[in-house]
Amino acid sequence: MKVGILPLSGIAGLKLINSFLKGEKINTLSNESTVSTDSNIEITPTGLTRRVIACLDVRTNDRGDLVVTKGDQYDVREKSDEGGDVRNLGKPVEMAEKYYKQGADEVTFLNITSFRNSPIRDAPMLDVLKLAAKTCFVPLTVGGGIKDVVDPDGTEVPALEVASLYFRAGADKVSIGSDAVVAAENYINSNKVKTD
Repeated sequence: MKVGILPLSGIAGLKLINSFLKGEKINTLSNESTVSTDSNIEITPTGLTRRVIACLDVRTNDRGDLVVTKGDQYDVREKSDEGGDVRNLGKPVEMAEKYYKQGADEVTFLNITSFRNSPIRDAPMLDVLKLAAKTCFVPLTVGGGIKDVVDPDGTEVPALEVASLYFRAGADKVSIGSDAVVAAENYINSNKVKTD
C-alpha cells in the first residue's frame, strides 16, 4: 500500500503515520501551527487539507486469484531462484475494509496488469468494486485498463463504456493515464483546424 499525505504535514503528519503503523486510531491531529475551529476539522496555515489515500495495487497471482501486491521497481514477485510467486499482501476487498476502518479518506484500486484486453474479462475487478462499495463509505477510485478494447468476439468497446462499467460497479472516480493522453493527442492532431 502507498499512503499519500499532502505536503507540510509536519508533526501532525508524523503522528498520523505513527498511529497508522501502530494500528491506533486518533481523533484529532494538531500541532502549534494548526488552528482548529471545530474539533473534527483541521485547518492548516496553508489551507490545505491532509488526506490519507490507500492505494492498493491489484493483480492476479499465478493461480488466477486477485491479490493486493507490492512491487520493487515493477517486480511483484518474491525473490527466489525459481522466480517466486506474486507477492500477496491480502485480498483487495478485505484490505480496503481494513484501511477504511483505520481512517483512510479514500481507497484506490490500481489494476496494475490492466488485466486482459476485454472489460468483460475484467469481471473480478468489477466484483471487487461491488463488494468494497458495500462496506467502505469513502470514495472508491479505480485505475488501469480504462481504454478502448476489443472483446474476443470482435466487439469494440470504447474507453467510456469501460469506465462506465467501473462506475456502475461502485467506483466514485476512475483514474486514466497514458492511453487517455495518447488518445487526446491523436484526436487533437487529426482534427486540427487550419487557420490559413
